[in-house]
Amino acid sequence: MQIQVSHLRTGSKEIEYTLSLIECPRIKKPIIFNSEGMKCYCKVKDQGSGIFVTGNFSVFVKTECDRCIKEIHFEVSGELDLTLMPEEEMKESDTDVEISLNDSDIDYYSKGTIDLNKIFEDQFLLEYPLSAVCSENCKGLCSECGMDLNQTVCECSKKPANNVFSVLKKLQE
Repeated sequence: MQIQVSHLRTGSKEIEYTLSLIECPRIKKPIIFNSEGMKCYCKVKDQGSGIFVTGNFSVFVKTECDRCIKEIHFEVSGELDLTLMPEEEMKESDTDVEISLNDSDIDYYSKGTIDLNKIFEDQFLLEYPLSAVCSENCKGLCSECGMDLNQTVCECSKKPANNVFSVLKKLQE
């Protein structure tokens, strides 16, 4: 969903819509949204010094456990509170630019258009866990035979693989 900044000059807009996975190109498999999609709500207001966007989102996802590859379902939700500035105001510099903590909630729009889909996609990616697991106690798969260690105990040898640091064990003796 896109909003023309020129339409905001008259005040604020409240927007509620559903975002599908197809509209989020940076969200890749194995993440799948439920059939209802991502519920998005935001209030967009032109304050003169910038466009302020506040809102929230919620979506139930289906994916694989990162340890045992079992199918898991959970909710990803979050809130947003952003200040949008015209891309033309972005400072171009040949040197490194220091970003303060206050600048972390600033984003830019271009050609007078705000792309809400991109904003909500960004927020989803920030809220999505780095490691999606079925439980904190998940033992994962055996690295030798591939058996699910949550279901059974495999018969593979438990001796560590030969590595370059194995000679250091001799120093302890």
